[in-house]
Amino acid sequence: MNKTDVLHVNSDTCYDIIMENGFQGLGEHVRNVLVCAHSVLIVSDEKVYGLYGDEVKKTLTECGFEVKTHIAEALCESKKTQSTVTEIYKSAIDANLTRHDAILALGGGIVGDVAGFAAATFMRGVNFVQVPTTLVAQTDSSVGGKCGINFDGVKNLIGSFYNPALVYISPHVLCSLPQRERCAGMGEVIKYGCIRDASLFSDLASGDFDISDVILRCLRIKRAVTEKDSHDLGLRHILNFGHTVGHALEEYTSGEILHGEGVAYGMYAMALAGERLKITAQGTAKSIKDLCEKHGLKTDYTKYFGFEKYISRDKKRTADGIKAVFLTEIGSAVIREISVAELTGLLYG
Repeated sequence: MNKTDVLHVNSDTCYDIIMENGFQGLGEHVRNVLVCAHSVLIVSDEKVYGLYGDEVKKTLTECGFEVKTHIAEALCESKKTQSTVTEIYKSAIDANLTRHDAILALGGGIVGDVAGFAAATFMRGVNFVQVPTTLVAQTDSSVGGKCGINFDGVKNLIGSFYNPALVYISPHVLCSLPQRERCAGMGEVIKYGCIRDASLFSDLASGDFDISDVILRCLRIKRAVTEKDSHDLGLRHILNFGHTVGHALEEYTSGEILHGEGVAYGMYAMALAGERLKITAQGTAKSIKDLCEKHGLKTDYTKYFGFEKYISRDKKRTADGIKAVFLTEIGSAVIREISVAELTGLLYG
């Protein structure tokens, strides 16, 4: 029998994260949550839908849902825009969605972001289901309610906090990911070891781990943090370790660097900065560099000289600087306010 793991998230609105291999049980789980729903609009891209769309549609149809689809040619950072969301609105109207119905995101973090933002804003909010298919989305972005779009070249500048009604994770889909995306996903996984779980960091270094167990360990950390700070006003900032630099690099390269790759560069950069400030234990940066490289991730951010000008656009900025996340050691993170100029100086020694 297929093993089912369930994590309950007790946030502004409560929901379950369900992990099973395969999509056979998806329709039943959605029906249990959305008792009054008639229709489901699947939002996906051609590649992911081509792999898993028929299976997902079948399980939903068997549970009594009328299933409609919005399939984009490809969804990348440059497509994470209002125009993409507008096209989803049009499909929702064509599908005659009511507020009892649902938008289901089948794909990676970008699909989840745009579909979630559409769900949050269409009719002032329809039900939303996350079915993440990448390692980044399964361990991080599908949980916590953040959704949104890029604007004027700034990543995730427009958005909302809107929790899903359900997150359904099937680790078996990870086998279809390209090698580069699998490696990029490890950037977020390593982040969780850095900020809250030194034993996870050690397991990743030894190579002795099961990916399903790793996903659950990451999700438990994210659940614990977001339950205490659902709107990213304090503690939740630690989940952005490496992201200030990572997002700046993503913007600087116009999306050529994948999100998880940016996080890897950013973690190493912030560990170096923390060591220079004597906040972070010496040798931490090297440990991060070694682990990232073991999992196919690069860390030499200095070759992108000039990217630092994008740091000032970070959403964690304040009137006096930026809320930066540093490690004290592997497994422990702290938040410190620092000026952008000082942080930039620390990045280059």
